[in-house]
Amino acid sequence: MKLISVLAALLLGLGLGNTLCAAEQGAGPVTIEADQLELNQQSGVSIYQGNVRMQQQTMLLLAERLELHSDQGQVIYAYADGSPAELEHEDPQTGKVTRARALRIEYRFSDGLLELKDDAYLWHAGDEFSGKHLIYESDQQVVRAFGDKQQEGDGRVKVILQPQKESSSE
Repeated sequence: MKLISVLAALLLGLGLGNTLCAAEQGAGPVTIEADQLELNQQSGVSIYQGNVRMQQQTMLLLAERLELHSDQGQVIYAYADGSPAELEHEDPQTGKVTRARALRIEYRFSDGLLELKDDAYLWHAGDEFSGKHLIYESDQQVVRAFGDKQQEGDGRVKVILQPQKESSSE
């Protein structure tokens, strides 16, 4: 397996170094490993293929294919495909972990919109969501889930919500 570590020079050339994750802007270098890379600085598109692993501090993405789109040095979209693609992020302030898994993961950096398509699962702060298509608006902490009536079985959305801990009023 070829190892492609993309750090300082390459990331700064594309403007990815401090904009890859809006939640962790300037949080340190981004490391991307893959079997193959196609980088087009003119179009702002970079495509990583084969055993992709992207990490920045408390964020980890695993996929078979990762496509990043940038405009004027700012990453605007990320598309990850896999069987499944997986994303994990720990909020450095709260310590809460968000995990996502789907055949396709799409992320819009401007507003923190995470879309999980096909065989989608989302775990956030102990709660679980699954369905054909999930949308998580991290800025608003809103989850929308959609089933698939064409799917074998009931094709419905499944949600498991953990009881909230009562806080003492003393």
